Amino acid sequence: MINLIINELEYARNLVSGTVTEQNVYYALSLLSRYYYHVEGYRKKKIMLLLQEYMSRHYIVDNFEIHEWNERIEKIASSAQKYPLKEIRGISISTTEMQVIDSITGSALRRLAFTILCLAKLGNLRNPKNNGWVNAKTKDVFALANITCSSFEQQVKIGLLYHRGLLEFPKQNDNLSYRVTFIDNSTNEAMFIQDLRALGYQYMNYHDGGFVRCGECGILMKDNQGNAGRKRLYCKNCAAPKPMEKKLIQCVDCGIMFSVNSKNNKTQRCPYCSREHNREYHKQYMRNRRKLDRVLI
Repeated sequence: MINLIINELEYARNLVSGTVTEQNVYYALSLLSRYYYHVEGYRKKKIMLLLQEYMSRHYIVDNFEIHEWNERIEKIASSAQKYPLKEIRGISISTTEMQVIDSITGSALRRLAFTILCLAKLGNLRNPKNNGWVNAKTKDVFALANITCSSFEQQVKIGLLYHRGLLEFPKQNDNLSYRVTFIDNSTNEAMFIQDLRALGYQYMNYHDGGFVRCGECGILMKDNQGNAGRKRLYCKNCAAPKPMEKKLIQCVDCGIMFSVNSKNNKTQRCPYCSREHNREYHKQYMRNRRKLDRVLI
């Protein structure tokens, strides 16, 4: 899966404030641990407590057990100092690069070339030694380019860009990465990318318009009308029914904070303690049952 976060520092701050919620638990915890270490100056023990609290608030209700994550949380907190957060404002596309892309025949190929260029330039910003290489799953690249086609057609399109001299393949046959050859780092800027989602639509919107941002998540979408002639305000994900709101409660046994549905007024124990409580209750029930059986005999 392609890492779509350009500015890690800004995204980490949004995670802390609760503005956004990251579906990839491990990535969220990794970003937060690096933020707490490099920005807030916290050390391992406090970082672990904050990560446990974050997991309890956002992920426990989704079948994640905090007790089963303790070892991983410790490893994440221990490695926080190794990787400072990247603060990248965005990706600059030069006029020369845009002219090269615009000269390609076929809308899908142009969107693909634009998407691969953005990924290559972001790789260079993250690692100065990247030299224009893109190492991502082909299906993910085409999804970002807003291109729907078969696996065979995907390889054909990449091959067409290669034969135009816009891509370079590695010498090893088992390596599926490729290098963009038309990167231009001049200051003559044509477009500035701050969102990696829907890159194909961003290219189309730059030239022809016809796209709007989702009112909830901000992703670019087609400005077509929905039912009853109403304009779309939200993308499919944001327009879907929202899950029930959550609230934090404290476990009566271990004291950890965990989340439940806002209308749940019965739960008192976290999933781990609840399982242990039920196990002990069952044991005591069986002991009482055996005692009663002996009396009756």
